[in-house]
Amino acid sequence: MEQVPHLNRTRVMYLITKSNIGGAQRYVYDLATSLPLDHYEPTVVFGGTGKAGSAPGGLNDMLKSAGVRTIALATLTRDVSMLDGGTLSALNPFAIVAS
Repeated sequence: MEQVPHLNRTRVMYLITKSNIGGAQRYVYDLATSLPLDHYEPTVVFGGTGKAGSAPGGLNDMLKSAGVRTIALATLTRDVSMLDGGTLSALNPFAIVAS
């Protein structure tokens, strides 16, 4: 993809926790690379491959080859779980019992 100066372009950021190649990463790749660059400036932010301090996975190389800006965040290291960290509890004001 040819980069166009960002004047008058809408910036779009996609965020995904891991950058190893999988279904969700392929979907983000397809979204980011299908935007018309004369109107949009896509950026994809991602973590490594799942382990703390891991290097970015294959998604990084694919996006860079397509001319999409990438930002790696080492703090995104695992899958999101609705049961960890009270996320599910925060969504429901009633007591939640997981079986």
